[in-house]
Amino acid sequence: MNQSKGKLAYIINVDWYFSLHWLDRARAAVADGFEVHLLTSFTDQSRLHNLQKKGFICHSIPLDRKTMNPFRDLKTFFHIVSSLKSLKPDIVHCITVKPNIYGGIAARLLGLKSILNITGLGLAFSSRTTKASAARQVITTLYKQAANRHCCKIIFENNDDRNTFLANGIGRIENFYVIPGSGVDTNLFRFLPEKKRSVPIMLFAARMLWDKGLADVVEAGEILTKKGIDFRLDVAGIIDESSQNAIPLSQIQKWHEAKKLNWLGEVKNMPELLSKANVVVLPSSYGEGVPRVLIEAASVGRAIVTTDVTGCRDIVQDGENGFLVEPHSPHQLADALEKLLGNHALRQKFGRKGRAYVEQVFNKEHVVTKNISIYNSFLGSRLP
Repeated sequence: MNQSKGKLAYIINVDWYFSLHWLDRARAAVADGFEVHLLTSFTDQSRLHNLQKKGFICHSIPLDRKTMNPFRDLKTFFHIVSSLKSLKPDIVHCITVKPNIYGGIAARLLGLKSILNITGLGLAFSSRTTKASAARQVITTLYKQAANRHCCKIIFENNDDRNTFLANGIGRIENFYVIPGSGVDTNLFRFLPEKKRSVPIMLFAARMLWDKGLADVVEAGEILTKKGIDFRLDVAGIIDESSQNAIPLSQIQKWHEAKKLNWLGEVKNMPELLSKANVVVLPSSYGEGVPRVLIEAASVGRAIVTTDVTGCRDIVQDGENGFLVEPHSPHQLADALEKLLGNHALRQKFGRKGRAYVEQVFNKEHVVTKNISIYNSFLGSRLP
């Protein structure tokens, strides 16, 4: 057995998110010679076994994404500290907010090299409510504790988030990297010209969270129906009960029974699902990294309607490969969808432009290569 070039420990909020967004990069790290450890909350035993078969050494941590209970979070933090102290990894790669903060601070206390991966700043930074403002101040302070040191690199998925960190004095600019999105396998999500249908299909595919904008899509659909415009709204995704913003399954079933949408549940074969759609819609209202479903949709060659918010506007160029609308604007959303549903030639044009953009910017090989190069550059550096 070849000797490992070093230990790499991923800390991430939940197992299915790792499998969906990080598997390619982690497998590339194994192939590059790293001993890869995964610290996360495991929700499915079969997924745990599959990850172990792929060469990852898995460690369960009690991470609750929904709770704001400081005592539970303190338990999580000390568990992370204990795990890292035992593992002594060469690199700690933290992903999503709580792992970034707790894992980043734990790495600092233990004198370990760390990477914080910003996959979106969420409502605390995009909302202007008093509650969000208070949360933003707390998160900013904690991020500074995790990031403001020489041996902490920060990877962003978009320039907006990078600029927000810079403006708030979080991290060191010389340690900033922007790697757009999680990348997509352009061979798996191959370009397929969409079929012209008598009843076009709109697809909404995402976690079932209110902030993803499904309610706005339903309302936009009602506006289109009143105008006599035929369409079918297919909805697919995960019911994320651990999130405070989860849409109850009962609500989705009510919409389904009222024929306002066609509920498909969790769909494994995303290339096939996207190939059947004529338009992909995601009117998210909060700052994302870069939504994976939009990258996949553009790769397949589908016109997109999304919102002019951080992350979403990084994949859609308004009027080129889709339309951007304001968040929480069902009438704008309906207008944009109407333009596309009734114009097959425009959808085709947008689809070709989107595919070309993905090949240029969001190709999986580009994302994986940049991540591995950051790991290897870290191995050659010394702690201050």
